[in-house]
Amino acid sequence: MSWNKFVTTLEIKPSPSRILAVLLVGIHLSALLVLPWLSLPLWILAVIAGLIGLSLLHSSRIHIFHKGMRAVVKLVWYPSGRITVNNDYGDEIEATLDKNQFVQPWLIILNLRLSEGGRRTLILFSDALKADKLHQLRVRLLTKPSAELSEK
Repeated sequence: MSWNKFVTTLEIKPSPSRILAVLLVGIHLSALLVLPWLSLPLWILAVIAGLIGLSLLHSSRIHIFHKGMRAVVKLVWYPSGRITVNNDYGDEIEATLDKNQFVQPWLIILNLRLSEGGRRTLILFSDALKADKLHQLRVRLLTKPSAELSEK
């Protein structure tokens, strides 16, 4: 049975999320605050602190500023059920929804499988999209039959 309930194409272009930025900075800062209580040589603590900083930069670049090859700059969900994602370099890649999505009024986490191999995750807090686009995406995700989701 074909699932073709929606007649419009849904185009998602996420903007930077302040909520996600605050959460990422808070999580990384809390990891740094633990370091003084570790009984490790100072040079190892410096390396760990550097790695935490790099993690913050990497996560921010991909999930907040949507920059780089692994970032989802645009997601297009066609009425036929076909999904494409664009990265920061302009590459358009076919994708399917993975089985596990997180959908709440304030947060949507999309796990995508790319046709060329690999995965992408799109984290959308309520401030990353206009309310109508967020609502349309939530409706599509909640009404999509589970049999249509990728079984891989």
